[in-house]
Amino acid sequence: MKWIVFPLYLLSFVFFVSVVNSEDVESLRGSADIPAGSIPAVDMDWQPPGTTVPRTSAHQPPLIAHDITGMKITYDVNPCLGCHGLEASGAPKPFETHYTDRDGKKGEEISRRWYFCTQCHVGQVDAKPLVENTFEGK
Repeated sequence: MKWIVFPLYLLSFVFFVSVVNSEDVESLRGSADIPAGSIPAVDMDWQPPGTTVPRTSAHQPPLIAHDITGMKITYDVNPCLGCHGLEASGAPKPFETHYTDRDGKKGEEISRRWYFCTQCHVGQVDAKPLVENTFEGK
């Protein structure tokens, strides 16, 4: 039975690669290439302190509503946690899932899998949407 499984996996892989390579995938920016060494197209349009940025989709992580220029997250240091998660700071506390590790155990500190905030949370930018969106937040 084991000798049948490998050829099936191999055949599936070859089929998948041929299908993926035969499809034409079009970027949302059309045929325009990103020039090497380019800089971001727009500057961050940071919100006034104390305001929230509305979400544009149902499961969107909250947007960063303040300037984070110069704030670098490393393996040992996360400047976001200097305010977020501290009751006295007034900054929003990370959602409860951020305290849960890979095994589903809830801890007192942010789990390492949620530690690099800017992988999901991005700054607010005043830019034209790439696709139409009719989502209405609550």
